[in-house]
Amino acid sequence: MEEKITYFETAGLENTEETLRLAAERAKARGIKKIVLASTTGETARLALERFAGTGIKMVVVPHQYGFVLGKQRFPAAPTPMASTARQRPPLWPLCCALCARE
Repeated sequence: MEEKITYFETAGLENTEETLRLAAERAKARGIKKIVLASTTGETARLALERFAGTGIKMVVVPHQYGFVLGKQRFPAAPTPMASTARQRPPLWPLCCALCARE
């Protein structure tokens, strides 16, 4: 078996579309039906939802650590906490790092 690896010259949102295209291609080739996706602001999750529409691939989105910046949450709030909605929003799992807890 031979696989191809893609590296980008620079990091950034400009690579997201191509990364999702490559992920969809690899998922199809390997019969992958579930993907875990990290998304800090929700933009990557939105793009992935569009990219994987109609493919049968299910996503679990892990947002930026809740409370990483005191008093702010960078990921938009889910209409129904930790659940998919009629608008096909993937499950959202707000996490907190036990090692970063504030007293």
